[in-house]
Amino acid sequence: MLMLDGKEHRSGLGFPCHYTVVLPERAVRGEASPLILCLHDLEESRETLLYEMGLGVLADELGVALLIPDGRRSCFLDMAHGPAWATFFAGEQVRRMQHDFRLRIDRTGVAGIGAGALGALQICRLTGATQFVCAAVDPAFGMVDRRDEAQWPRAQEWMGVFDNCAGRWTPECFRGTEGCLIGAEDRVSGCAARFGLCGWEQQALAGTREEQWRRAVVWCAKRLKAEN
Repeated sequence: MLMLDGKEHRSGLGFPCHYTVVLPERAVRGEASPLILCLHDLEESRETLLYEMGLGVLADELGVALLIPDGRRSCFLDMAHGPAWATFFAGEQVRRMQHDFRLRIDRTGVAGIGAGALGALQICRLTGATQFVCAAVDPAFGMVDRRDEAQWPRAQEWMGVFDNCAGRWTPECFRGTEGCLIGAEDRVSGCAARFGLCGWEQQALAGTREEQWRRAVVWCAKRLKAEN
């Protein structure tokens, strides 16, 4: 396993994007491996996923490369009046990683937890079923429609992410997307109903966040390998 930290400067974001790439041994040897983009929750960072959730060890175990970026408090979404995070990751960033590390360029996995699951859904919306398969863990679907003052103490910050974006969250936006919903039963069923994802696989899992993350990455890896 090889772990590399990087930083990208892109005009679409307006500031550097810090990320970690974890390459399995097979990719280090030059064998083409699939890539899974992993998106953290609102109050977390890439270090949370690497060290507390232990995602790094899954790279060698599953033979997949992991791209784990820092998204600040953006939920990895295109901001209403600011940086276009989802657009950046759906296109430029993933393609660059696949090219630089000679990874598979057909389909890619994206997995997100909590608010990061919303970013994963929007990346799928932007690309349809042509590029990404998605695993959404405990998706914070209620965040789209109302501000939770505990999570968003500043109303202006919440509006910067979700204001005037209702058209991005209708069930029609996610037709043709492919994925799996993982987590607490109310989160899984509620997200499926809110965004019209009843065709997605649903795995109600009341385990730890580490167990949920593992289930998500394993699901993406199996789906991508089945297509190879």
